[in-house]
Amino acid sequence: MLERAQGLLDQGYTRNEAVQELGVKYDTFRKAINDGRLIESRTIEPVVTKSSRNVVDVAAADGMGIACTRVGERVLASLGKLIGAAVRFYQLEELKEKLKQTDKHIKWGELDEKDRFLRLLPGRKRLMDTIRMIGYRSEIAMVGLITGPTVDSSDARRLLQDLFLIEADILPRPEAEQLNIRVNSASMPAANRALAQLFEHLNNAQVKYPGTEMRLIFELGGYTAFNYAEGVR
Repeated sequence: MLERAQGLLDQGYTRNEAVQELGVKYDTFRKAINDGRLIESRTIEPVVTKSSRNVVDVAAADGMGIACTRVGERVLASLGKLIGAAVRFYQLEELKEKLKQTDKHIKWGELDEKDRFLRLLPGRKRLMDTIRMIGYRSEIAMVGLITGPTVDSSDARRLLQDLFLIEADILPRPEAEQLNIRVNSASMPAANRALAQLFEHLNNAQVKYPGTEMRLIFELGGYTAFNYAEGVR
């Protein structure tokens, strides 16, 4: 029995593992070690501090790569189902080279059938681009109309952006062949004066609503046509 117990200790078995293998009491096994009848092999491990561990980790990653974190194998090891696993590393330089060879964009035709999304037809795309360009050029033109001594181009652009989002009333007047667009006045007098100047230019253009003979008339809520000519104060 002693020879078998000593053989287990020489193989690196712990006290608990050896006791379970031999089927003896732990106290009996411990007394045999204390009496010198069994010699327990002791491996003295070097003291590792946090600083030295960091140095070792950095040195290991340099040129060798990043260690694989195998979650499944860790779970099996914690349950005692896996005694050991071979260490695997992903080579950092190899991954960098593969990354360089990988295309940054995927063409629509290279997608799987289930992943292909609807795209605009060429003719529809040209139409949308044309509408965007017309809207952009119209905004630039309106900026020039309201730019003045007290309103620079950046202020004018912000004022137009607010104008595009502000609420307005649409008041048809078929007997006068007019379609009045009444816009709520701004909170600042300078903004009202700029809007009045813009509306004056738009009204002088005598633009008709598409498909009708009604002319578009822009109004600033709370002010009359005289105020437009003189400027809102």
